[in-house]
Amino acid sequence: MAEDQPKSFVVLDFETTGLDPRSSEILEAGAVRVSIPDLRILERWESLVKPVGGVPPFISRLTGIEPEHVADAPPWEEVRPKLLEFLGDSPIAAHNSAMEQSFLEAHASRIAGEWDIWDTLEPLTLALPELPSHSLENLRAQAGLVSEGSHRALKDAEDTALLLKYAQDKLLRDRPGVAATVKELQEGREEWVWSWLFEAVAPAEAPGEVEPPFWGDLRKLKAQDQSREPEWNKSVTTDEVGALLREGVARAGLEYRTVQERMAADVAKALLVGERVAIEAPTGTGKSVAYLLPGVLAAERTGAPLVVATHSKGLQDQLLNKDVPAVARLLGRTGDGAEDGQPGVRAAVVKGQNNYLCLRKFH
Repeated sequence: MAEDQPKSFVVLDFETTGLDPRSSEILEAGAVRVSIPDLRILERWESLVKPVGGVPPFISRLTGIEPEHVADAPPWEEVRPKLLEFLGDSPIAAHNSAMEQSFLEAHASRIAGEWDIWDTLEPLTLALPELPSHSLENLRAQAGLVSEGSHRALKDAEDTALLLKYAQDKLLRDRPGVAATVKELQEGREEWVWSWLFEAVAPAEAPGEVEPPFWGDLRKLKAQDQSREPEWNKSVTTDEVGALLREGVARAGLEYRTVQERMAADVAKALLVGERVAIEAPTGTGKSVAYLLPGVLAAERTGAPLVVATHSKGLQDQLLNKDVPAVARLLGRTGDGAEDGQPGVRAAVVKGQNNYLCLRKFH
């Protein structure tokens, strides 16, 4: 840990009467002080706030804070100095921190930009890239935290700290490679506030250890591809895929279709001679199996991976869960093992949060 790295930070959460700090009031504030780098909760602080304009009904439904709960609460003028005392000069972390930052700047009488704000969304997205959403609700479900009492300031602040600890533990236990990847991706980025979280779990290189895995410099990958030209003439023939389809569809639980055999033969021919082919076929042709069968065989025999770029994420899942297993059965292979000592068909799905090749998921 760097010498100038703070030894703790404060996770802060507000419940408010609305989203706009210019017209809304702080209804409740909760904060926890958390140690670095082991992420222990050291102190807790919370306070309800009596709003001038009352509690909107939809806020009561969301938070459970009713008007009677804040009737005897101190006004913000009394709560603010106590909150500032708890915060001190510590960095302030919040999940999707823009809201907390805007309310701090509007209601805590400090110069805009003076607060050192850390957004916990960034490290949690990096550490847990497989989640479809990184809302507190989804993250709680992933970590097994109870959602009862959510949308209360102290509960949300505590859970945010616990989620950071969950992510750190998961990196250490299950995915040190992800920590190493994040560390490499952030190299050269000055003063990245979360670097300590990933440095704490990135695997150290032991004496005599082999070079760490290569994490995805696309220029290097391209150079490797250019120096390794597959021997396409060792691919697959049109007669072979035709015979496999005619003989294997029953074993695979499929129905034989002449048009599917024709499509598979066209794909096999294109792979064999290194040409491109564009095929349009109606629903019910069995297109996925028609291109997967010659593609899988060509990949195995040439050493070149078969890459399928689909139109949708749903089709990716269909290929992985339905069509690839069907091709494995068609070839007489099941599961990770195989019949007659034949290897199984290996496949993986690579997709990022916004339909790009995500290096963390690539690993």
